Amino acid sequence: MTPKRCICKRSSQYPLCDGSHADKPWCSPTSNTSANNLIIASPSLSNLAEWWSHKVHAQILSDIRQPLQAIVEEVWILSDGTQLSLLKALLEQIPHKQQRWVHTSDNAILPKNWIDGRQQHVQLPMDFDLDTLDPTTLPLIHPIRFDPINIFVSHAVADEPLLMPVLKRIQHIYDVQFFICAEIGNEGNWYTEIDTHLKQCDVVWAFTSRDFAQSTFCAFEIGMTKALPKPLHIFSLDASNPPAYIQHQQIQSLHRTHAHFPWLSETDILEQMCLQSLSSLQTASH
Repeated sequence: MTPKRCICKRSSQYPLCDGSHADKPWCSPTSNTSANNLIIASPSLSNLAEWWSHKVHAQILSDIRQPLQAIVEEVWILSDGTQLSLLKALLEQIPHKQQRWVHTSDNAILPKNWIDGRQQHVQLPMDFDLDTLDPTTLPLIHPIRFDPINIFVSHAVADEPLLMPVLKRIQHIYDVQFFICAEIGNEGNWYTEIDTHLKQCDVVWAFTSRDFAQSTFCAFEIGMTKALPKPLHIFSLDASNPPAYIQHQQIQSLHRTHAHFPWLSETDILEQMCLQSLSSLQTASH
C-alpha cells in the first residue's frame, strides 16, 4: 500500500500521514459534491484529494460506485509526477470536457501527445497551508514537452533490478531512447559498441553504486564520456562513495532524496530524479 503524504501537518509521523486529519470537516461525506466534477489523484495524494473534493464540490472517482451516465464537465488530476500511466488510464475511462492538472512536483512533465487544448496546469507549492490554500487561484504553468533524445546508460549489472523498470517506464511514456549494455549480443564487441553509442548519444546517465565503482566497463564509459565530451548526469543508487574520478561532480542521491519524500517508493524517487534530469536538458536546449 502506498504511504500517504500528510497534508494537515499534525501527524506524529510527519511528513507521512498517521490519520490525524480524520476529525477534519473535509473528511466527512458531503452532499454538495457533483459527478459533473471529478477528481483523480496519485496514490500518495489521496488525502489531498479528499480535501480538494470538499473545496471544489467534486467527487473522487474511486468513491463512485455506478457507471458515469453523462459527460463530465471537469476533471481535476492531482499529480505528484509518479504513476502517470495509471492517471491516464483513469482519464480514458471518463468522458469529459476539461482537465485541470495540479502538479505537486517542481518539474511538471507530460508526454507531448498527452497535452491538448482541454488542459489547464497549475503548480501546488511544496509548503502549502490548507487554511489559506485556494484551489482556484493557483499559478498557471506550462508543462515541459520533450523533444526526442538519446541517452547512454552507464550502470552495474547488479543494479538492473532497481534500474530497468524505471527506464522502461520512462521509455514507454516519454519515448526516450536508451542504450543499455545489456542490449549488446554475445557476439558483439563491447568496446566498439560502447564507443559507437557514446558518440551518438545526447547525454550520459551514470548510476553509481558499490558495484559501479568496481566495474572496469563503467570506468571506461565515464572516461570516454569526458573525452568526447558528452554531458554527464550522475545518480547515486546507494550510500556508498562514488568513484574518485566523478566525486567532483554534482550527484543526485536516491537515499538523500527519499528522506525528503518518504511517501514515494524508491523506484518513484528514481523516476523523479531521471525526469528532473530530462527537464534540465530540455530547458537548456530552448
